[in-house]
Amino acid sequence: MELYSFDFFLFLFFVAAVFYFFPSGQRIILLCGSLLFVLARNPASLLILLALTIFNYYTGRHLSKAKSLRQLLFYSGLAINIVAFFLIRYSPMFAGDALPGAFHTGGEVYILGISFYSLQNIAYLVSMYSGQNDSRASLIDYAIYSNYFPKVTSGPLTPVDSFIDRLREKILFRKENIITGINRMALGIFKKIVLADRLSMAAPLLFDQDGHYSGITVFAAICLFAFRIYFDFSAYTDIAIGASRLFGIELKENFRYPFRASSVADFWRRWHISLYDWLREYVYLPVAFSLRQFGMLAVIAGIGVTVLISGIWHGAGLTFIAYAGMNILYLVTELATKNIKGKLSEYMYPRIYKGLGIFFTFSAVCLSFIFFRSSSWVIAKTRMTQILSVHDFFPESPVGGFIAPLAGGGDLESQFNFYVSVLLATLFFIIETKADNIARSAEVRWGYFVLVFLSVLLFGVLDKGHHFIYNQF
Repeated sequence: MELYSFDFFLFLFFVAAVFYFFPSGQRIILLCGSLLFVLARNPASLLILLALTIFNYYTGRHLSKAKSLRQLLFYSGLAINIVAFFLIRYSPMFAGDALPGAFHTGGEVYILGISFYSLQNIAYLVSMYSGQNDSRASLIDYAIYSNYFPKVTSGPLTPVDSFIDRLREKILFRKENIITGINRMALGIFKKIVLADRLSMAAPLLFDQDGHYSGITVFAAICLFAFRIYFDFSAYTDIAIGASRLFGIELKENFRYPFRASSVADFWRRWHISLYDWLREYVYLPVAFSLRQFGMLAVIAGIGVTVLISGIWHGAGLTFIAYAGMNILYLVTELATKNIKGKLSEYMYPRIYKGLGIFFTFSAVCLSFIFFRSSSWVIAKTRMTQILSVHDFFPESPVGGFIAPLAGGGDLESQFNFYVSVLLATLFFIIETKADNIARSAEVRWGYFVLVFLSVLLFGVLDKGHHFIYNQF
């Protein structure tokens, strides 16, 4: 039951109808709906997530009351969450087929949303340990927060206190919540089926199999992947936020036009915002503060540790460490050249300066995505070598050496689909801010719905059943 499937929307609107029809039982309805959603996606996930929910809830309760051994209890709770994450997330590397079949999806061990689940549990324990959150929340409240079905698979990460405070209120039916939720979900469906899934057909094997390609072909392929993962993940976020809005609960925004960022630091403030904020609060600030006597070195150490943890969180292996390493290099370089860039901006026309910043930022981010996307270190290194090759940057044949690898074939049908995919992605990128404003409004715009419906019908990939990319994280 993917978040863009017909089954999900039937389930969503049924739960919403029951939620408002029985206002006295709203919390129980949300809990039952969330547990049913997890059960439908993967039965084994329900057992694991419930066990972690109960463990973290009672650990947090004792943290707010305990006077002795409080520190030991806190660090033990953190350790158990981290160990559980690594065992479940990376168990294919160690256990493989020895694990029960219920834990496997497509040959990989799969516990629904374990990465995001672990982060929000850690945030809860920290808030209880530091006294930032009270202990009035019931087990039902915390179970809803932990397993809330619009966000359980891939976030966005939501502060526990504001979420539970909202649960304590009686949520009334409001027409604007329903309209805004449907508008937002419509945008997410369009991004997923028309944009992301079409771009998934571009350069399908370039980063999975060895082969010789020109530098510009590799660069174009990784740019297409960058747009694909952005459209895919922001589509999930749009649907999750829209679905939650039906229940009068607002989730945190996760993207703010990241490919319009004029620096890498600005890019990370716009990309996966809820994860960025979590890493900043629970990793960067503690590291930088603990080393504050070392001045600028403390900032660099904070950046290094934070970005490295982010890379390892996404996946184990040299490729993800290299991905993190490149971004550390970008951020430290920007920090070191801040004064030079400030002086340079004084001598350049503002729009030109900003345009160059956007171009170089996007190029740098795409280069790091080579390591993020490649299936092995060897392929990633080969593609990086090819993209940096001066003598072999342009292909001998524009069609055979450039279009065919990107289109997934040299036949006319593949080329036509490729051109349509790029054109649709480009047109949407141009009007993205306007489409986003419509999707966030509480007005019924029939032209908007008709355009989304016709686009999905005419250009959507309806027969592939692609999972959201970030489900694997």
